[in-house]
Amino acid sequence: MPTHYRPSRALPSIIVGSLLLAFGVAAPAAADDYPSWDDVLKARQSESATAAQISEIEGLLVKLDNEAARLGREA
Repeated sequence: MPTHYRPSRALPSIIVGSLLLAFGVAAPAAADDYPSWDDVLKARQSESATAAQISEIEGLLVKLDNEAARLGREA
């Protein structure tokens, strides 16, 4: 008695499930989040404050560098 190969009925479900896992379900594309004009104006106002902070930090770094050099000479 010859045996005939019959694919399982679960095979199509496995194939479809594998494809869904591989490619995912199509999701809508998200819109780019660009800054508003108010965001631009706020950034312009805070630019000078940021520049002042940068200058202050750079001054502190120079002081620390000088102190480290002095301590290195004393050691």
